[in-house]
Amino acid sequence: MARMQETMTTMNRVMERVQNLNQVMAERQSGAALREMGRQMEQTCTGLQAMTRQMDQLRQDPAMQQDRDRVRQLDQLHDRLRAAVREMDRTQQQLHELAGG
Repeated sequence: MARMQETMTTMNRVMERVQNLNQVMAERQSGAALREMGRQMEQTCTGLQAMTRQMDQLRQDPAMQQDRDRVRQLDQLHDRLRAAVREMDRTQQQLHELAGG
């Protein structure tokens, strides 16, 4: 449960940074392609947030908790989700630098 909360907290921070970057790019009138990449990144973050919430709901399901194989698969899926969140953070940083950050 703590890992899931940590993932959600990290995802929220990444989303906040992406939204801030999008605002800065709009204010600076960055190129259309960069702004579109920022919007797409924000949509991806929204999807990752939804996946994290759904995964948390699955984890709390009593039927899921009794099936060790499914719990192990859910843990593996969570690890992949965490890796995706880390990559989104790195991607946001690179986009920030590319936009003149």
